[in-house]
Amino acid sequence: MSFAFVSDDRSWENILYLIYLVIFFSVWWFVVLVFFAGGGAAILQGLNPQQPQIAAVAVALIAFLLWFVVAGFRSLRRSPVVFSEEDAYLVCQMPLDPRKLGLRWMLMPWLKSLVPFAAFAVTLGFSLAEVGMNPGAITINRVLNYSWQGLRALLAIIPIHLAMFTMIWIIGAWRVNARRYNRLLPGPTALFGMSGLFLLVEL
Repeated sequence: MSFAFVSDDRSWENILYLIYLVIFFSVWWFVVLVFFAGGGAAILQGLNPQQPQIAAVAVALIAFLLWFVVAGFRSLRRSPVVFSEEDAYLVCQMPLDPRKLGLRWMLMPWLKSLVPFAAFAVTLGFSLAEVGMNPGAITINRVLNYSWQGLRALLAIIPIHLAMFTMIWIIGAWRVNARRYNRLLPGPTALFGMSGLFLLVEL
């Protein structure tokens, strides 16, 4: 259906079709999230029947820490700050620190990395809403409850993900300086691994 939308077309028909696409896919994603919320609610109640909210927080933190440790070790091995040949040439011509300039280019990679965590967080929020509601037909109140819990979960994970992604990006910018990196590699690698392992064990 989206193939019929033309981004350069400013006609009312095209704008109305875009609105239709947004509404259609919003409803479709909502139905999908409600479907997964049933299974998520069962898992959270199985992990902690008395306080499923604590189980949701623990699951989210474990997912974050696993991703952070894996992505951090990858950035220690190979910097995520990768320039094309043309970009590298332009950066070299600028009187700026390339690492600081690279940090300004992290917006799109961060958004791409955020998408799966956003979907995961909204699913957890829907699951918590499912826990607190009795089975029944979809009503306006249920839709609002689902939406509110999903939005709360999404807003909660965005700053956490941004902070972790920024740390990984900083590691990548530091990795660009290969000589200094090779000289200081053992210390940060051991510290990074031990801190990640400690946090996982504490959970």
